[in-house]
Amino acid sequence: MRVFLALLALVLVASAQSPAIPRNLTFAFGSEDPDFVVEAFLDFQCPDSKAAWPTLVDLVRKDHRVQVVLRLFPLPYHRASFDAAWAFLLVHRLAGIHQGKDVWMGYASALFDNQDQFGTAATAKLNEYEVQSLLASFASKWVSKHEVLHLWDSKASTDYNLDVRRLWKNGASRGVYGTPFFAVNTAVVSDPQPTWTVGQWETFLNSLE
Repeated sequence: MRVFLALLALVLVASAQSPAIPRNLTFAFGSEDPDFVVEAFLDFQCPDSKAAWPTLVDLVRKDHRVQVVLRLFPLPYHRASFDAAWAFLLVHRLAGIHQGKDVWMGYASALFDNQDQFGTAATAKLNEYEVQSLLASFASKWVSKHEVLHLWDSKASTDYNLDVRRLWKNGASRGVYGTPFFAVNTAVVSDPQPTWTVGQWETFLNSLE
């Protein structure tokens, strides 16, 4: 009986582990040898995620101890969240892999900057293709809208759809339930707020040393 219970415990622990995230879905920027890895679970349609994003970008520029990892976590009650995350992966596939992090960081910023255009109310009368076309247009600095929509319409697009689901499941399995949500050195933390300044982030990180 003890052996059975021990095996059962191992099975439950294994099944509860977070789904692994492939390296090509890890969007990291900042220090290459960080003391602090800040994972930011963000939703491109979330106003609080939009508020937090520029501070995270500034944080890694000013504090060389920090690396930030963008984790996509589209919330189900935001109509275009999933498609925005899907578009992000498609743009990365078309341009980011070859041109580097400037593409996906730039496109993430473009999505946040244009957030009002693909909000639930703004897209209420648009069909799925029109929403996707709108999201693709925000990537025009790096890749044409036609290229994004062509990949979106291909069989390969299904793989990126599944990748978005995998990323969401990873966050949910770690206790993420909203955005923005943060983890520092893999430990989920509740202190950070979307309105925090770089100074407040640094004070918080210093308290962890």
